[in-house]
Amino acid sequence: MIKNSITMALALMALPAMPAVAEDKPPTLSQMRPSASTSVADICRMYEQLAQSVMNMRQSGVIAMSEARSILMEHMAVDEDVWGNMLIEAFDTTAMETEQMKLRSINEFATKHAAACFKLFSE
Repeated sequence: MIKNSITMALALMALPAMPAVAEDKPPTLSQMRPSASTSVADICRMYEQLAQSVMNMRQSGVIAMSEARSILMEHMAVDEDVWGNMLIEAFDTTAMETEQMKLRSINEFATKHAAACFKLFSE
């Protein structure tokens, strides 16, 4: 279940409009640019979904950080710069006890990263 949710979010990160970067290195978040088919809102919604999936892995309490990293490495269509610090931040967060607190932690984490994305593109 967890792997399916992260795989779905990661597939969303395969954005159609990417700038020209070296073919052997995926783009970072700051290199992504809106286009006619992909708006800032689309990019930031995908980034928010990625953050939600990453924190969901953490809050599940059943997946180790190294396994989460392996899943991300296998499925990411963007550079580790996009998700590396997000993963560390999520796993530095305490796993919550109740479902309500887990959901709150996941939503707050996702919202924080979405806001950071919108700020990046508004500069």
